[in-house]
Amino acid sequence: FGGGRRVVLVRDAADSMAKAVEAALEAPADSLIILLAGDLAARSRLRTLAEKHPAAAAIACYPPEGAKRGSDLEASLRADGVSIERDALSWCVMRAGAESGALRQAAEALSLYAGPNGRLTLEDCVAALGDQGSASVQDAVDAALTGDIATADRALGLAIEEGAAPVGILRVLLGE
Repeated sequence: FGGGRRVVLVRDAADSMAKAVEAALEAPADSLIILLAGDLAARSRLRTLAEKHPAAAAIACYPPEGAKRGSDLEASLRADGVSIERDALSWCVMRAGAESGALRQAAEALSLYAGPNGRLTLEDCVAALGDQGSASVQDAVDAALTGDIATADRALGLAIEEGAAPVGILRVLLGE
């Protein structure tokens, strides 16, 4: 790549990588390694390494759970002067998934759609959020079905960034 500092991003990091990560931390290098992992138990080797090694850091992220997601979305909308019907709120929470970022993006899109002092119905929410990620999901499915793993991986990442729920992606794939 040329000279200079490098950043290495590892997705789906797991305990099986702990030895390699420790070796990388011990080797003198001008690099930054970012590990993205799902749920890691408190006793996870990888988590323990990141929390205790002087050259590492761990940032725990906890998605909002259950009813809290709905109340968080409703509070964001209320702060913008927007109200939402109960069935619309339930649909939005289900549509946005468990990611806090997706919930914030949904709140922003809905606030813009409703405008000041607006009231959102289910139909409004479907219109404002219904197509998020659909093109990327279809691209991912098409690439997966043709065996193009690299394209499928990129499209899946984009779909999830756009707010597509993993369960929805699976439903599209199973419908093909």
